[in-house]
Amino acid sequence: MTFWLLLIAYGIIQGIFLILGLTLDKRLQKRQKYLLIALVLSLSLLSTDYVLSNFWLINGMFAWPAFGFANAFWLAIGPLFYLSLRAFLPGETLSPKVIGWHLSPVLFSLLINIPFMLLPVEERLQYWAQYSQGEKITLLHSLSKLVYHLQLLIYPFLLLKLFKNQALHLRSPAGLLTGGLLLLGVASFVHLLAFNFLNLSFGWITSNLVFVSLTFFIQTLALVAISRPEWLFISIKKTAVKYANSNLANLNLPQTGQRLQQLMEIEKVYRDPNLNLSRLAEQLSISPHQLSEFLNRKNQMTFGEYINHFRVKEAQVLLLKENCQHLTIQAIAYDVGFNSNTTFYRYFKKHTGLSPANWIKGQNRNEKNSTI
Repeated sequence: MTFWLLLIAYGIIQGIFLILGLTLDKRLQKRQKYLLIALVLSLSLLSTDYVLSNFWLINGMFAWPAFGFANAFWLAIGPLFYLSLRAFLPGETLSPKVIGWHLSPVLFSLLINIPFMLLPVEERLQYWAQYSQGEKITLLHSLSKLVYHLQLLIYPFLLLKLFKNQALHLRSPAGLLTGGLLLLGVASFVHLLAFNFLNLSFGWITSNLVFVSLTFFIQTLALVAISRPEWLFISIKKTAVKYANSNLANLNLPQTGQRLQQLMEIEKVYRDPNLNLSRLAEQLSISPHQLSEFLNRKNQMTFGEYINHFRVKEAQVLLLKENCQHLTIQAIAYDVGFNSNTTFYRYFKKHTGLSPANWIKGQNRNEKNSTI
């Protein structure tokens, strides 16, 4: 049993790093990021409660004091998995009302779980021991378990229907994860029926397998979403063929990356308003196709997005420099390489969320507050 607990504990550590990675990721939309964080956090809390409860029992410490604190989060896994994947679907929008409706069972369970958590830990542990032996199972507990197990069946089916309607690949990472969760839901539902209604006893290994399986599905989803979100709904075969025929196969990627960094940060070639994909590729001694794929794979940016990112960063520095205060915003835009005032404003707002004038006001306000 110690092996399983170590395996689940390793999943908790992975969950912490994934949450950190999701928090720092700037490519994901806010809704995608928050739903994934909530999903990984829910599983991490459940796993933490499970591991510590069993660890305390194994070491004769009677009971983990916060035993049962995460029970309500079982009801969050199905909805959050569904909502997270929907957030990445092309053309899908999720309003706060829709999200709230799907997560309402979790909120309800949190409320009704309060009286249980107010009980002494000994009584909570005693109920758990009786439940594990099929004794004194309350109707409320059975209904809660039933809802959770039904969710593991219903939500994957809803996603598979969505896949069909939008003609998405079922053999994509998202499709395989959905199918895997559906299989887990079927097995888990059979377990529920056998345990609660047929009074069949199961060993502790069943619970451990559920935790390990859920950890695999959910953390794989989070990892793909962080590293390659564009792969979620693309056929695995198509992706493999695409990158097997990659233009970068014979390219020294570290050397290309170092040279590109030198051109951008030291030589500041982006200041040239006539810089284009072919001219930059020539300076790197690679083809335009190779440069385009390199930027797409390493930075998830097009050539224009990549160059204008550096131009905006340089403009931010110049806008705050004392010896540049006499220059207009338009002059600075042209100085860093933009040949269109409209393009500059569009990329500046995309990068900072504000217009140049409002961004300067905000920076001056922050500086003034810090000196008070």
